[in-house]
Amino acid sequence: MLLFTQGDDDIMGVYKAKTGKTKDGRVWFFRVRYQDIDGRNAQYKSGKFATKKEAEDAELEFRLKIHRHENMDKITLDEMINIFIENRTSTIEVKPTTLYNYGNKRTHLKSLLNIKLKDFNINHYDNWKKQMNEINISTRYKNDILKFLKSVLNFAMTWYDFNLNKVYNKMTKFSNASDIPKEMMYFTYDQWKQFISVEEFQFSTPKTKSSIRTLLLNKVLLYDLKILKNEVSKEYG
Repeated sequence: MLLFTQGDDDIMGVYKAKTGKTKDGRVWFFRVRYQDIDGRNAQYKSGKFATKKEAEDAELEFRLKIHRHENMDKITLDEMINIFIENRTSTIEVKPTTLYNYGNKRTHLKSLLNIKLKDFNINHYDNWKKQMNEINISTRYKNDILKFLKSVLNFAMTWYDFNLNKVYNKMTKFSNASDIPKEMMYFTYDQWKQFISVEEFQFSTPKTKSSIRTLLLNKVLLYDLKILKNEVSKEYG
């Protein structure tokens, strides 16, 4: 059953053009009145089709699209995140670590989750950003969370026609002038053993296909790796 926001008298239909026939003889078209996702009255007139059946099929497809968008009117950011993750997992192979990271980032969006996506504005974002700046996590991770949020919003704009460009383009990154660039940290073998003894891990393929590659080892590194292998073999059998 299809539901429309306009009354039945406004749902126009399929027509045969009295004039304006195309060069290849197409004369059938359809018109539909509807409300767009922002609640404004709108009207759509199609191009011309060769047969009445083609015009009717195209009209039905358009009405179904409008119906899906009407159901988007009340959708929250939380629900759109669910749709985003479902789409990602159904179209590409998403690694468990990626899904785990999605979950972690989602917890930091708690104050935004119940906001209807069509109502999301820069004030919502600025208030969330202030909250995030009070949390003791790195600026880099805050920007990772922001990147996740913008990915969801971009998905909503691309696939569900949400009008979010105004707020999207104003969502500036986190910055902290007092941040000191961290130096590269190296573990000694003993430090590594201490770390790995309490860390859960699993072996997996690289995140992207481009990461699968052959690396050349020089003789010094190869020699050190052989020594490490021998030490591990002695310790763990």
